Amino acid sequence: MRMNSHILLLCWLICSRQFGEAASDLAFFLKDIGLEQHATTLERLGYGNVDDHAHWDDEEFKDFKAALVQEGVPPGHVGRLRRAIQSRRVEGACQQEVSAALPFSRPEAAAISRFLGKVGGSLEGEASGTDALLKAESLAFPGRGIDDEDAFVIAFVIVSNPVLKALKLGRNRISNMGAAAIFEGLKANVVLSTLDLTANKIGDEGAKAIGKALTTNVALKQLHLQNNQIGEAGAKAIGKGLNSNAALKYLSLGRNSISDVGAMAIGEALKNNTVLKELFLYRNNIGDEGAESIGKALKVNRVLTTLSLQLNRIGDVGATAFGEALKKNALLTRLE
Repeated sequence: MRMNSHILLLCWLICSRQFGEAASDLAFFLKDIGLEQHATTLERLGYGNVDDHAHWDDEEFKDFKAALVQEGVPPGHVGRLRRAIQSRRVEGACQQEVSAALPFSRPEAAAISRFLGKVGGSLEGEASGTDALLKAESLAFPGRGIDDEDAFVIAFVIVSNPVLKALKLGRNRISNMGAAAIFEGLKANVVLSTLDLTANKIGDEGAKAIGKALTTNVALKQLHLQNNQIGEAGAKAIGKGLNSNAALKYLSLGRNSISDVGAMAIGEALKNNTVLKELFLYRNNIGDEGAESIGKALKVNRVLTTLSLQLNRIGDVGATAFGEALKKNALLTRLE
């Protein structure tokens, strides 16, 4: 498979649940993707039932595009419509794994070009004087406007580059679907040790994909997820991943929306985790209940050396729990 755009929308559908059960109605369907102005044209050309076209091949979609463009529909709108129609083949499949739709063969040339237009270089270094993304040991693309579509190219790089050890993607536009693609790629990678996704928009759904990846990944040592709109469900998923992870040594979840339930899940994970040394949970919404759970974990955890909980809602009860924990834990050298 090439990185077809309908696969991109398929994953978007699964992760974001963009379409409701009633999307078979043409007007509702078009409104949901912001193209309701083309309803009359589609009906007149005989394309009124979107489910009839969900299994078209590329040649059939070429005819579809030609007909709509001839009627004055912008090519960009046709592309969006095509992707959305193709996603109809998995209506009701929101519980499926993104991996079921994401074989990692080479992306389409247009997707690669779009991505390289933002970051520069080339994949293999075929152009003179350009950096080869598939041969680099470290890649840093902060603040480049990288979005979910670009994340599929990044996932391909992660899978295809045998020496990539550090990838920094902070301050971009990666949301849940992009995170799912990146961490799906990470499942097939045994080299990448540092991943920075600071200040994106991963959210709880993206964090769930991260949690799943952590259960099997054996290479990632540092993971930066601060300022990513992660809440309770995401924290619980990451906690579940940490429970069995045997590689990650540094995790930053600061500046998110994690409160007591999420903190309790992470606390439970700390009871079993034997590798995590540095954990940052500053600027969340953690109160005494979450602090007590982490404090109890510290009584049995024999690995963690740094814990940051600054600027949460921890009161005297939580502080007391940490005080009691420190009486039994001599390894924690930095608590703030």
